[in-house]
Amino acid sequence: MLHEGTHSDVHRADLLTRAPASPRGPNGAAVVARRLRTTPGRLRALSILLILAIVALGAVGWIETTTRQNAARDIAGKTEPRLVDAEDLYVHLADADTTIATTFVNGGAEDPRSRRRYLGDLKLASEELASLTSQGGSPTGTTATARRAIRKLVQDLPSYSGLVEHARADNRAGYPLGASYLREASGLMGTSLLPSAEMLYAYEARSLYHEYRQGTSDGTLLACMIAAAIALLLVALTQVYVMRKTNRIFNVPLVAATVLIAVGLGLIVMSFVIEQNALARAARSSYRVEVLSAAMILTLRTQGDESLALVARGGGNDYLADFDAAAAIIDGSNGTTGLLKTAAQAGGHGNAGKLASDFGTYLSIHRKVLRQADRGEWACAVRLAVGSGAACPNLVPSPAPTSEVQAATLVDNAFRARIRAGQEDFERAARQASSALDWLQLAIAGLAAAAAVAAVTGLQRRIGEYR
Repeated sequence: MLHEGTHSDVHRADLLTRAPASPRGPNGAAVVARRLRTTPGRLRALSILLILAIVALGAVGWIETTTRQNAARDIAGKTEPRLVDAEDLYVHLADADTTIATTFVNGGAEDPRSRRRYLGDLKLASEELASLTSQGGSPTGTTATARRAIRKLVQDLPSYSGLVEHARADNRAGYPLGASYLREASGLMGTSLLPSAEMLYAYEARSLYHEYRQGTSDGTLLACMIAAAIALLLVALTQVYVMRKTNRIFNVPLVAATVLIAVGLGLIVMSFVIEQNALARAARSSYRVEVLSAAMILTLRTQGDESLALVARGGGNDYLADFDAAAAIIDGSNGTTGLLKTAAQAGGHGNAGKLASDFGTYLSIHRKVLRQADRGEWACAVRLAVGSGAACPNLVPSPAPTSEVQAATLVDNAFRARIRAGQEDFERAARQASSALDWLQLAIAGLAAAAAVAAVTGLQRRIGEYR
């Protein structure tokens, strides 16, 4: 009996210790799948999808708008001003070289006005070089090409100035060595300073082109349209699903969300198109300024060539050949369109025909100078070049301008006026491009938030009906 009782107690204890475990609850995936088989679960899932799609649309719109606006602002406030500095640097260096060469044609004492112009050009060139070098955050100077160009300019500009001063001193003393120093200075300008300035200009032009591409990229608009299309498609599918489940044709909050998304997309498209058109006008104005500046620089080069040829007294054939090559690029006599015609085709203010006529007058007087030099009439050639052709007894008096310098001044002033007008056109267009996107980010954020709230509100009402 004792044995049987003991065995029974052990059996009961064993049964107790081996009691079946409590059943395991379903895993998370199974719970989600089960809920998605119900209408409220599907409505909640649609709510989450709509919120994600609308938030994605708002984020894409904000990012792409910021990208375009930053590009437009950089064009107006950074890249274009740097390009103008590089362009002005080249112009003032070329003008300084032309001015100092012209002062040597007469020999002896130089004209104080020419001296002031030369010193003013050097001062402005130094300021523009300092501006290009010291701009914080500027791409200029961050590449090997730009750094090399800046080093050459910083090193060789004082050397050029020193050679010119040697030439001036010898010229005042009547020593022929002055012409040699002048040619060396002009050679340094042509082989080092101007190519380095051109290198900087080309670098800044590429930077500007990159900013234009960012500011007018079709990809930014396409990204916004794709995000909006996805959001609108989800809202439409949700509306159809709700209509079938509830037998109600319209869900007013969902309709409101659709309208808000469509309004946001329309606002983005309209603002982007306005900004892109404004940047296109700015690019055309900038291009016109570049063409006119190139023509003005080449005109300055021809003046320097003329002066150096006269100083050489019969030994300046290379300078005259360069004169002809530069003039052909300007007026298109080499078979190309020509810079003057290209600038006229680019539009803008100013009488393009008058500019071409003034340049033709300049070339006409240049040919008269050459004829006098070929005859050995150096005094008359010099007066016709830098003084007054009316003082030449063997020339028929002609209406003003009566000298090559006067004609070149008219052309130079016409170039500067049209360049200034082109820069003003650019500034207006660039400001409009930037202002077209003002407040667009906030509008996108507000419309996206309102659309998300409307979508969730519309679905929550239907979900509440199942409780």
